[in-house]
Amino acid sequence: MKGLAGRRGRGLPKGARLDCVDNTGAKIVEIIAVRNWHGTHR
Repeated sequence: MKGLAGRRGRGLPKGARLDCVDNTGAKIVEIIAVRNWHGTHR
């Protein structure tokens, strides 16, 4: 059985603003860049 190729959407750019929909009290969340941060290392 062949596997299906994944469909990955485009990421969000630095500085993008998103509406916050949880109960933290924040209305708008802005994406920032963090130097020397490399997500997941395995």
